[in-house]
Amino acid sequence: MDWQDFQTSIYDLLISQLGFRHNAGNAQVTGVETELHWALTPNLSVQAAATFNDAALGQDFNSTVDPSVVWAEEGRELPYVPRWKYAVNGRYEWEQGGSVTGYAQLTYSFTDESWNLLITEPFQAEAIPRRQAAYDLLDLRVGWTFGGGRHGIELFGTNLLDEQAEIFINTGLYDERVTTNRPRTLGIRLQTRFN
Repeated sequence: MDWQDFQTSIYDLLISQLGFRHNAGNAQVTGVETELHWALTPNLSVQAAATFNDAALGQDFNSTVDPSVVWAEEGRELPYVPRWKYAVNGRYEWEQGGSVTGYAQLTYSFTDESWNLLITEPFQAEAIPRRQAAYDLLDLRVGWTFGGGRHGIELFGTNLLDEQAEIFINTGLYDERVTTNRPRTLGIRLQTRFN
């Protein structure tokens, strides 16, 4: 896909005291997405999804103040675009008698590394390009529904590997702030429908 005049975040104190968006030119994005839903038995199902993206600048991205300065060269990977993302989910359901149905679900996902900024060199406001690390997440849910699905109880664990994923590294405006995912979380969820 040819992406015309896409926008990116800029931190340039010669223009603004705050970050702003600017058209960065053109980019080429080549990718594929795929999904699989497979009922192995009447009770056991598996779902899988995968995405591959090769996203890069189609031309040099020059400074808005001095066009002779190249902030990012043609071919530079676009920020926030992991090359690979995939997930696998397995779910087992069973009837426990009456109107009670049980289920157990395990989900694994992977997100590849990606850049935090389009630029290739630090400049005003000390905006530093950083590679955000790849990460894996694992979640588990076990629960029961009853009353025709109107009520339910679920035990859950998210981020069971307690991965501290770098969702976004913000290096603009003189300080580095890292947005992460939630830590390992264990809990119980109750549900009911009133209709």
